[in-house]
Amino acid sequence: IEVPLDKEILIGRSSVCDIRLLSKDRYFTQAVSRRHAKVMYNGDSCILTDNNSANGIFVNYKRISPLKPVTLKVGDVIIFGGGGKTPIGEVKRFRSEFRYVVEKSIRYPLYKKV
Repeated sequence: IEVPLDKEILIGRSSVCDIRLLSKDRYFTQAVSRRHAKVMYNGDSCILTDNNSANGIFVNYKRISPLKPVTLKVGDVIIFGGGGKTPIGEVKRFRSEFRYVVEKSIRYPLYKKV
């Protein structure tokens, strides 16, 4: 996933999303909300926000707060969905088809599926 410098990117399973997270496995697809998250630049920082999704976003295996932007760093592990009722800030390790690692510099990030 490459994030352009000049626009906000919507991530989810809806057809209106810039990046669609879909799986052949219905369980994984349903774990992602229609408009799950957004990612954008703010100066030199890449910012990820959970759009109040049902199953959350985990950064480095910790669930982030909905609607509270998080600054990403190289090496961060990002997981979309699968968290269910996991409390904010709690660490949870689980299998997910939607796991990515921030691979390049924040100025030109590339998120690699792992």
